[in-house]
This record gives sequence, C-alpha cells and structure tokens, in this order.
Amino acid sequence: MRLPCLSDRGRPVQVIEPGGSRKFRLRVLAYFAVDPVRNRQLVPLAFEQPGEATVTVRCPLIFEGADHSEWFQSEPIRLRIKAPAGDEAAVWQAIRDDETLAFLENHWLPGRPAMRRKEVAWKLVRLLKDHPLSRYGPALRYALRGYYHNNMTRLTPAEAQEMRDLLGVVDSVDALFPGDRRLDAEVLIDFPKPTPLRDVLRSYSKQVRVPLAASDTIEGTVQLRRHANPLRLEMLRLSQAHRASWRRRGDGYYLAPDDELPPPRKP
Repeated sequence: MRLPCLSDRGRPVQVIEPGGSRKFRLRVLAYFAVDPVRNRQLVPLAFEQPGEATVTVRCPLIFEGADHSEWFQSEPIRLRIKAPAGDEAAVWQAIRDDETLAFLENHWLPGRPAMRRKEVAWKLVRLLKDHPLSRYGPALRYALRGYYHNNMTRLTPAEAQEMRDLLGVVDSVDALFPGDRRLDAEVLIDFPKPTPLRDVLRSYSKQVRVPLAASDTIEGTVQLRRHANPLRLEMLRLSQAHRASWRRRGDGYYLAPDDELPPPRKP
C-alpha cells in the first residue's frame, strides 16, 4: 500500500509496509471560512465551547496498480474540551482574536503588512514572559520559532537575541552543546538520493557512537552530495530545517518540534 499525503497534488509518496504506521502532525486550532454577506474572512474556532467532541480523519490512499484515489477514514476519536481557568483563562483571552489564531496556525498573516505580523509576534513574546508555565506555551513557542526563522534578517540584533533567549534557539555551531566534544567529530554525508531522516541519524550515530533520534512526527528526507562535516554542524542544520530543537536524552540527543517538548517545570 502506498500512502500519499495529498499525492494527487504531486507530493512525495510514502510507503507503509504491512503492519507499519506513519504519524502526521496536524495543528487544529481553527478553520477558515468566508462570510458571503460581508465578504470577509472569518476564523471560527474548531471547538468553540467546552464539552464533548468527536474527530475523524480522512486521508486519500493509492494502491499499487490503481489509477485513482480511495479515501480512508479513521475511527471516531472522542475529545473532552475543557474551559481554561485562572491564569490559563487570561492567556486564552489574549490569543483568541482572529489574527492571533491565524498566526498560531501558520506563523503568517496572509494579506497583512509585515509590521502587523511583528506586532502579533511580540504580543506572544510578552505573553510567554508573563506566563512562562502556561500550557499554551508550547504552541506559542512553535509559532514564534517559525516567525523567527522567516524574519530573522528583519529583526534588530537586540530583538533577535531576545527571541533566541526566550525560545532556546541555537543559531551558532559553538552554542550547540559546547561541552560535548564528541560532536566535534566529522561525519561522512553521502546521500545522493532522498534518504529518510531516521536513516540519516542512524548513519551519524553509527559513525561517531552518539545516539541520535528524532520524533516520529518529523517527516522529511535528506539529499546531499558526498562530503564531511562536524556532527555538531549537521545537527544544527537539521534543527533549523525542521524548526525543531535538540534535547539531551540519556547519552545522546533527541530532535523534537517545540510544541512536542514538555512544558517547563514549576520551581
């Protein structure tokens, strides 16, 4: 069975072996609709009220030898939506406007000037500083990280540093786990064809004996001509390419999207 993610649009096909599985990241904050009367875009919430909800996922499938897609639908997933309270309610009230929800979905505001995007971004910065333990924090950091990588050249040095400090963004090779000299070892990069990220990390781990792994939700391939680089540099490039962060795990390192990392612990 071949499982494409919208393969009819020309995206890469992923093969699922019998009994295998693949995980895909879907951010469900809101859905977009147009008000035909006022001719403007609306952003209704996917879950507007607390209570019980049911979610199903539909995905197109293409089977070997078939000339058309067939749709697969998951079993219903039951959710219980809770209303935020206390400090969380204050954060929710600050982010529930249309522009902020759109920014959280894709760190981009189509049709809005760059200055307005910046204003929304810095509103999230202030919220993270005022509410560092909020459960909304991972989602805010994820959106801000996307904004940072797309706009770093437009930020002043002071703004860029403030955002890096807040998000834990590492843009310098020397700043990535400087105490671990194992990462100075060179690895051979030789991937002439698109190679799954997990196989790339397996190759690096075998060469320098540093356990490396990535979240199953980070999909992607690497295709690079034969050359050699310090492992630290290649780790930095992978984190930037996937807008994710490396974290220590045991004797090695684990790459995960920011909103998949655990929230900070209370002091």
